[in-house]
Amino acid sequence: MPYPTTTDQLQQFLCASNWMSESIVDYARAADPLQQRLGELLSNGKRTRRGASGISVELSAEQKAAYKHAKELIDTSATLALPDDEATACVFTDPSDTGFAVVVIQVRDFDAKTVLTTQQQKFLTCLSGAFRGAQLNWTGIEKDAYLIVVACDKLCSMHVLFGYSATIVT
Repeated sequence: MPYPTTTDQLQQFLCASNWMSESIVDYARAADPLQQRLGELLSNGKRTRRGASGISVELSAEQKAAYKHAKELIDTSATLALPDDEATACVFTDPSDTGFAVVVIQVRDFDAKTVLTTQQQKFLTCLSGAFRGAQLNWTGIEKDAYLIVVACDKLCSMHVLFGYSATIVT
């Protein structure tokens, strides 16, 4: 797939890949340079596809690398499992300096005394995002705490963790 040459092509790629983001670990951080470029190009207020169709796009080397990386992430995206009421959800949080990822798996017959990697796991979903503004100055523990709140809030509202026994791993 060639690099987008118009703003509507870039917008279409980001919308389509964002639709799959629940199965793409660290999608938001990978796509952030492209999202920022799209925001710059659409700063005139026309955010519709028709409004963006006449605007040509020239991607920087960093943005081309982000586009290539996002395509690779799509190629290797995980298959999502259906929630199992009898399984234990395990929520993994991973903050970095500029972004974060939250991965949720389910483990049937979970045993806290057994190494998790040796237990049968099924991938439920993931969240990712980029820290902005003052969030970039937070300490590691503040970022971890924020991710736990985000995970509980978003995943319960999506009914991923609703009614589950859950283990949080930071």
